[in-house]
Amino acid sequence: MDQVVEYDKNFKEVWNYEIMSPWAAVRLKNGNTLITDEKDILTREVNPQKETVWELRPSDLQVAYRFINTQSATRLANGDTIICSRGGDGKGPQLLEVTPDKKVVWVLNDWADLGPATAVQILDDPGIPEMPGQSQH
Repeated sequence: MDQVVEYDKNFKEVWNYEIMSPWAAVRLKNGNTLITDEKDILTREVNPQKETVWELRPSDLQVAYRFINTQSATRLANGDTIICSRGGDGKGPQLLEVTPDKKVVWVLNDWADLGPATAVQILDDPGIPEMPGQSQH
């Protein structure tokens, strides 16, 4: 339906954001929402007023680090973001960590031994994902 929608416990719509083909969306501790869009190949952070406050597209990166698509994203405690990609015919990285100013920290690009990355959980990042509101994402 080309949108991300948040519902309350009674399934009443609380908030929505129109985006071409959302794959994943997660509410960040700062109240913003981090959304991945598979069709437009982007990761976007929007505030509650639906304004884009940060966005990453493959064209923001050097050619060697450009992902083919986006599946999900994880915001780390240090403010960096990890992008997960299922790749395309073994091209592009499976995982990529970038700083808020879009500098690449590290890349996982190993199609010989690993497959697509739909999601990732970083074990040494502070927070307990099983407890809502405790993880950074």
